[in-house]
Amino acid sequence: MRKWFLLAGVLVSGFGLGCLWDRDTVAMELKGMPEIQNVIAGRFERNPDLFYEMRIERITQAGSAMKFEEYFDVAVAFDRLGQHDEAIGWIDQFDERISKVKMGDEEWKELSYKRNANLGTFFVHRGLKKGDDGMGDLKKGLSLLERAVEINPQAHFGREKVQIALVQDRIMEIESGFGLTEIDLSREEIREGVIGMMVLGNAWESARVWSWLLGAIDREDGNVADLIVQRINEIDTKFDRYELQLPEPLDGPHLEPEAGKSKGKEVYGILRMNGDQWSKKREEFLVAGLQSGRHPDSDVDFWEGYEEVPAAVIEDSVVERWVRWWSNPRNVFFAGFGGSIMGVTGLYFWLKRRKRVLVGR
Repeated sequence: MRKWFLLAGVLVSGFGLGCLWDRDTVAMELKGMPEIQNVIAGRFERNPDLFYEMRIERITQAGSAMKFEEYFDVAVAFDRLGQHDEAIGWIDQFDERISKVKMGDEEWKELSYKRNANLGTFFVHRGLKKGDDGMGDLKKGLSLLERAVEINPQAHFGREKVQIALVQDRIMEIESGFGLTEIDLSREEIREGVIGMMVLGNAWESARVWSWLLGAIDREDGNVADLIVQRINEIDTKFDRYELQLPEPLDGPHLEPEAGKSKGKEVYGILRMNGDQWSKKREEFLVAGLQSGRHPDSDVDFWEGYEEVPAAVIEDSVVERWVRWWSNPRNVFFAGFGGSIMGVTGLYFWLKRRKRVLVGR
């Protein structure tokens, strides 16, 4: 496993996390993770408070007839509303209910995983809200998340592993003023985990989490890296891309001060405007339906008639594509290697043909 070295003390201090499990998580994972362009733009589902308030009211009406999974729906809804004590309380009710029921090993394993992942995240969220006084909650949340990973290491696109690393980073920062010095995660694990936390959790507004994603971008993806820098700057104007120290080997030319600067801002502006338009139209349609007493949980036709805003199309000029292609060292190597082979082969046949001509004379 590759080690990524993180000088996290220079990263933006605040961050939000989420390894939450409810019915929305299942629906999102069935759809698959959105492309990173859509995540940067903000083109993914986020719901207003009314959505969760109505969910809580509908489910809790069943009282003791509630299903086990519905306890998670209610608890996560309270956490989404920022009511972490209530969220933790509903897991306590789940524990009391499940202690009286016998079930198979597989069903218990799945419920136990979701219970620990949710409860751990609730404690982390409450601890983060308390600032430097939240150490107890952070450590308790970390222990629960580690237990969730032990039960199901591959769930949630592996994002618990990234969340655990971020919690460890925050704990170390509180204790010593300096974050993690190393982390045993691959770039792919960091990318998938962070994107999952943004889409399924609360991390989209976190400059620190975006910084981790930036550190996991491949060297040749300079345009993506520049867009992520623009996103971080939108969240926190104090963030300085040139003072940020990132995991090796992300020190390539795409992070030099003049590399793609104006183009990156222009493209980012187009993407974010499109994302805001997409989110606004979706929320307006959603709120109108909610205010009429309907809810997507119980109305299969809720989204009938809704048409989303088309995605923005970003096209580079022929020159820009050509320059980007040649800026990739691997492309240069293979082009040079292929050109050399073709040159040698051409020279061989030319000499052979010339020899035949001379012999013919």
